[in-house]
Amino acid sequence: MVKNHKITINLCYYKRKISTKRRMSMDIFNKMGEELTNAGIGIAKVTKEMTENAKLHASITAEEAKIREQYRIIGEKYYKQCKNTEQEELLSEEYREAFDKIAISKWKINEAKETLADRKGSIICPECGARVAKEAVFCSKCGAKI
Repeated sequence: MVKNHKITINLCYYKRKISTKRRMSMDIFNKMGEELTNAGIGIAKVTKEMTENAKLHASITAEEAKIREQYRIIGEKYYKQCKNTEQEELLSEEYREAFDKIAISKWKINEAKETLADRKGSIICPECGARVAKEAVFCSKCGAKI
């Protein structure tokens, strides 16, 4: 009977020891779970903030592009309004210089287009700039006499 009593005491001791170890293991896993959850929440907040910042940057870039396009349109309208008119003579030196650069670039473009047209066996319409067959009498695009 003493032997059975010893076995019962030993079993109780080991059961408590195992139970304590299980509780400790569960505590460790619970703590790890909490830490992982908190880390996940933190990462989600940072990710959300980064996404919102990226959207704001994209919005700023889009609006700046719209402004640049409006500047371009205004400049083109002003150029067309002033070119070959009395207003061109009243332009400041800064604008006159820009107008001259545009004229030079347009001349270079025309020269290059004529060279390409010659190589392809066509000519360039002096009115609209369309490529027309060398034998053509009128431009097929605008109807101007060649």
